[in-house]
Amino acid sequence: MITLKIKKIVGLYALFGALWILFSDKLAALFFPTTEMLVFVSTLKGWFFILTTSAMLWILLSRYEQKRDRQDAILRESEKTFRALFEGSSGPISLIQDGRFVECNKATLREFRVQSKEQFMNSNPGDFAPEYQPDGRLSFEAAAEYNATAYREGVCRFEWQCKRYDGTTFFAEVTLVPIWLKGDQLLHASAHDITLRKQAEEAMRRSKEELEREVEKRTVELQRLNTRLQALDKRKSEFLSSASHELRTPLTSVLGFASIVVKRFRRYFLPLVEGDPVLRQRAETLLENVLLIESEGKRLTRLVNDLLDLTKIESGRNDWKFQDVNVVEEMRAAILTVFEEGDDRSRVKFSAMYPHELVIQADSDRIRQVFLNLLSNARKFSGPGEICVSVVRQENMAEVRVQDSGTGIKHDELERVFEPFYQSQTRSSDMVRSQSTGLGLAICRQIIEHYGGAIWVESEFGHGATFIVSLPLEVA
Repeated sequence: MITLKIKKIVGLYALFGALWILFSDKLAALFFPTTEMLVFVSTLKGWFFILTTSAMLWILLSRYEQKRDRQDAILRESEKTFRALFEGSSGPISLIQDGRFVECNKATLREFRVQSKEQFMNSNPGDFAPEYQPDGRLSFEAAAEYNATAYREGVCRFEWQCKRYDGTTFFAEVTLVPIWLKGDQLLHASAHDITLRKQAEEAMRRSKEELEREVEKRTVELQRLNTRLQALDKRKSEFLSSASHELRTPLTSVLGFASIVVKRFRRYFLPLVEGDPVLRQRAETLLENVLLIESEGKRLTRLVNDLLDLTKIESGRNDWKFQDVNVVEEMRAAILTVFEEGDDRSRVKFSAMYPHELVIQADSDRIRQVFLNLLSNARKFSGPGEICVSVVRQENMAEVRVQDSGTGIKHDELERVFEPFYQSQTRSSDMVRSQSTGLGLAICRQIIEHYGGAIWVESEFGHGATFIVSLPLEVA
């Protein structure tokens, strides 16, 4: 910067001097015609040139000296700052030139356990590294590659296994940066001990391997147990299916004979005891017992049928059909069936709303089974109240809602009511629970989900419950 300004000033001065020499004699001849005067003027001109030249050189040299002093002061301050940072750094820092250490800070001596700086300066980087690095490379070859990378790219950062003066080793993260110092190019090397981090990484690696081995071991055990459970589940399903089939024959006989006994008892025996109050009371007691046998037989038949349905669905042996099913027609048929069987039309207010038709792809018997179960539950749990049924279209889904005015279901039971054999403790009375199998809603969910739909319940305890069925209008 200074050299450029001096060149400009010297150039201007040279141009001025040339013009002065060329034109000053001609101008003097015009004003001073005598020779003595011209000689005097030329002498003055020479002295003037010498004085101006000297003054200009003095000014230039003074400015150059001032700027050089300022630059030297800045350089000394920079070196002082660098030295303070260099010596005050908590991490090891050293300078390398031509493969040898030329400077280091106190942290380097502490880290590498060297007694004096002279002892460290008489060594080279190879003295503080094992022969081979953990990756199998020779230390001096790896160091040469890292040095070349630092000179080429301006910085090089890598992990390095170092060896202290006493022979112990540690891992460090080394950063190499090429710098210029007093006209010489050196490598600025800083190291950060990462031994604890490497130990933590190694511990994590070992823990991961142990965990993977343990997971693999547990997975094998779980697979073995799963196979055993599948076999047990299969045997359970086969047993339930066989037992249910075996129960049907005696149940049919029991129900048939109980029905025959009731009819004949009423027809042939009751008329004979009309005149005897004691025998009449005993006859009615016997009739009630036979009717109880018939009622319990029907309940046991429902339980057997539900067990068979659930077993067939869970074991994948159910015969699923896909055919056009009109949801509205199936709901109408289910409503007629449920309320024909009940004697409670006078105490239950019923309302229904549905379009003319909504067609889905499913099994009509299974869909009707779902609707019958939902309506039967609503009739049982609503008490003297109201049942509302609606069938609507929601985009590409047919949505069926069955709402009752019973006691409702608590929030923590909304999902549990769909579990096999579960009966709500707050919604069902003891008599209702005794007449229920606890399998109906579980079977409903299996059926609806098989046909790509969903079933759930919405309820606020004390304000009734609404069971919702959503079925796709098109097969996915």
